[in-house]
Amino acid sequence: MRPKILILSAAEGHASIAKAVKDYLKPVSSKVEIVNLMNDGLGFGAYRAIYRFSPSLFKIPFKLAQMNKIRQMFKIYIQNTKRAQIIDVIKKYDPDVIITTHFGYLPVLDEIKPLTKFKHINVVTDPITVHPLLYSYEADFNLGFNADFFELGIRLGIPKSRLLPIGWLTHPDFFKKLDKQKIRQEIGFNDDLTLLICWGSEGSNSIISLLPILFLPKHPRPIQIIFIAGSNTGLKKLIEQSYKLAKKVNPDIARVHVVGFTDEMAKYMEISDVVIGKAGPNLIFEAAAKMKPFIAITHISGQEDGNLDLIRKYDLGWVAEDLSIFNPLLKKIIKSDILKDKEKSIKKMAEKNKQAGLKLVELVKKLVAEKAG
Repeated sequence: MRPKILILSAAEGHASIAKAVKDYLKPVSSKVEIVNLMNDGLGFGAYRAIYRFSPSLFKIPFKLAQMNKIRQMFKIYIQNTKRAQIIDVIKKYDPDVIITTHFGYLPVLDEIKPLTKFKHINVVTDPITVHPLLYSYEADFNLGFNADFFELGIRLGIPKSRLLPIGWLTHPDFFKKLDKQKIRQEIGFNDDLTLLICWGSEGSNSIISLLPILFLPKHPRPIQIIFIAGSNTGLKKLIEQSYKLAKKVNPDIARVHVVGFTDEMAKYMEISDVVIGKAGPNLIFEAAAKMKPFIAITHISGQEDGNLDLIRKYDLGWVAEDLSIFNPLLKKIIKSDILKDKEKSIKKMAEKNKQAGLKLVELVKKLVAEKAG
């Protein structure tokens, strides 16, 4: 039996995980659909503003939402505003398996799951600093990164058999080798040291503080920089304008390529030597899949606090959120071969996460067999 699979997701990192899930499952399913019912209203607009301008502020709502009363209020809100839409989508697609990559669907699915025939896999979308709202109490499986996810699930009263730490579901494209020479020629780059600076799909404005360090000095050896500004068009224009001005006073300025929102991150990582950006889990693990060290220079407080510890614990790169740390680190990278020191630990993480997709496929096959039996 080739099952019908419905993936209930949202935008940003949730969408990236949903796409990874879809591509892993396409070979074993008759139909895979991704539906997003979550990214509208004032809440999403507020999140986008915090993401871009002041990620440190997110710690407040993150902590408040851990209170049981606030969590119950959230569940009531979802029941009142999204229940009908979610049920209509399920009726429309009539899936054998539902996979969630966003917590907003869980209050409704937990309510109706005991009365329905579909199987449910919930993907917990933070690796270390895991929020209680991310767990489903009725899902056949909650999938998370490691023991941190497992231990919190146990404390919440979810049976051990429904908690599976499998690694991180990273899109299969990031494990594929691409033609570096061809990509470099496409964007006018050579084989000089290449930095990829990325601020996620929304393009955080914290990138601005790096521009003088990158554009004004004469670096010890030639470097190239790829900027991924995401959907933040204002940020893209600012980088381009700053580069034009700096070029007038610095004849030795780095070669630069500026990109807005893109679905070709794997391509740009392929030709890069190090990835620099916000410590979102997808970006960290995508860099690892491409065997690139990661430098975290900002993060969303609360939600991504644990990602900084993850980088240190698994030796995936460096945390340099202060310019007084980033500047000497950049100089050291340009002058020496310290990037190679991370190869062994990054390879280990890449291998762990490559198995996550294979484990997901086996779980779906198992649930479909149970449903058919």
